[in-house]
Amino acid sequence: MTMAEAVKKPAGGAFGQWLNANRTNLAEQAKKDGLTGVTAVSKKAGEVWKTMSAADKAPWEKKFKEAQAAFNAYKSSDSYVAAEKKHKRGKGDDKPKKDKDAPKKPVGGGCGMFSNEKREDFTKACEAKGEKGFGPVAKMTGEAYKALSEAQKKPYEDKFKKAMEEYQVAIVAYKAKEAAEGAAADDDENEMALRMKAVQLKKIFAEFPELAHQVPPATNEDEVKVVAFRLYGAVDRGSSKVF
Repeated sequence: MTMAEAVKKPAGGAFGQWLNANRTNLAEQAKKDGLTGVTAVSKKAGEVWKTMSAADKAPWEKKFKEAQAAFNAYKSSDSYVAAEKKHKRGKGDDKPKKDKDAPKKPVGGGCGMFSNEKREDFTKACEAKGEKGFGPVAKMTGEAYKALSEAQKKPYEDKFKKAMEEYQVAIVAYKAKEAAEGAAADDDENEMALRMKAVQLKKIFAEFPELAHQVPPATNEDEVKVVAFRLYGAVDRGSSKVF
């Protein structure tokens, strides 16, 4: 049996067929019109598509139906392989937990500094107009900042630059402190593990005195820990009873 060639499911209806066929020309038109960004082509396509007559659109509707029929035929064949469904990430999936103790990174550039300084004033102004919530305040703040001259914006931009420099210093120091504390915690865990091994070793020597001659006598706790470290994994005869 001949394997059918994989057929992609058509999307976007007649408009999608027309857009795919005319993407290059539409991109050139969008560029001439000064449209930029990832949505420039689709925006221009939408404008042109609206001006087209039903007769102009008819061939593309036919193409879409043909593409749909081809996909349905492929779907009914033995060669059809269903596309893998994308896993919808649940809340908190693979999302790093926010460190509440870490230095707070400044955001928003000069406008962010301006917003921090004027937030209370703009909040009161919005409430006076009967507008509540974050949206009206953010809109008023953005409009007010845009209205400032470059000279008026500069102090806020300088504040942001200084805050960012201070943050960079603070975050490096914070991470270094975290690393040091983590290393200290590891040392504490290793110390505790050695102490436990030392106690277990004493039990082994008490039950199997013939093992004691394999190492120099341990006269203090530190020496016992060293002995434990060397022999812990090697004393198989005592492991079944002691560990």
